[in-house]
Amino acid sequence: MIQDGLRGVEGDLDVVTSFDSMEHWHHSPKKLFHQAIDRLVPGGLLVLGVPNCVNMRKRITVPLGIGKWSGLEVWYEKDVFRGHVREPDVGDLKYIAEDLALKNVRIFGRNWAGYQSSRRLIRYATTVMDCPLRLVPSLCSDLYMTGERAGTGSGSV
Repeated sequence: MIQDGLRGVEGDLDVVTSFDSMEHWHHSPKKLFHQAIDRLVPGGLLVLGVPNCVNMRKRITVPLGIGKWSGLEVWYEKDVFRGHVREPDVGDLKYIAEDLALKNVRIFGRNWAGYQSSRRLIRYATTVMDCPLRLVPSLCSDLYMTGERAGTGSGSV
């Protein structure tokens, strides 16, 4: 479980990755991330991939009242909710990187969801807009952060 950290993981790590997972966690990832950084070799890489809470589609559809991620019944009527708890944005990823004392931090944006749409117009618009949107990651549907562990003594929680 996230709140338990890296219990049971042995040895040094070269890379720690998490893709499309963090937004589902019901506990803070801070302890887990600090433990992961402490286990990374100096120069080891942390890679996070997350959906962007303020991407271009949401900026357009939410004010129109049609941008909900899931319906009320998915959360309210079920005993256990498995949807997105909290989606981060570029600022959140920068905050995490600073808290972890990462160096050479880079944030990338991509737009995978549009390519997978069942609607032809959305797939076409994604094909046209994907590359320009990548220039402004905060508008992309998917965010990726990479950062390296600094030299020894990066600190822990």
